[in-house]
Amino acid sequence: MTVRQWEIAKDFHYELNGEKFVIPAGFQFDGASIPKFLATFLSPVGVLLIGGLIHDYGYKYETLLLKDKKSTIGVKTQKWMDETFRDINIEVNGFYFLNYLAYYALRLGGFVAWNGHRKVGAKIKE
Repeated sequence: MTVRQWEIAKDFHYELNGEKFVIPAGFQFDGASIPKFLATFLSPVGVLLIGGLIHDYGYKYETLLLKDKKSTIGVKTQKWMDETFRDINIEVNGFYFLNYLAYYALRLGGFVAWNGHRKVGAKIKE
């Protein structure tokens, strides 16, 4: 009944809107948060995995890390992170309906995780 966690074994590089980013090795995430009643049909590490990874990192740190690992894109909003999740998943899996459904679910309930991370005040390690 617990949420599984995965850890990035080596730096995960990706490109978004022509800019290169990295999720550093050692980052732990739980994949896309799928309600239990939908988990039978939609795995948290299935078609939403890449967007979920980037989104989890962005939610935790309120920013994304540039490829140089020395700078970020600056503080972003929860809405921006949710839109990024949607857009990355559309690019990766092409499922518009599913990704918009996941996006609206984030808009409705993502504030719980977002606010939890803000209370902790997680910062990217230098």
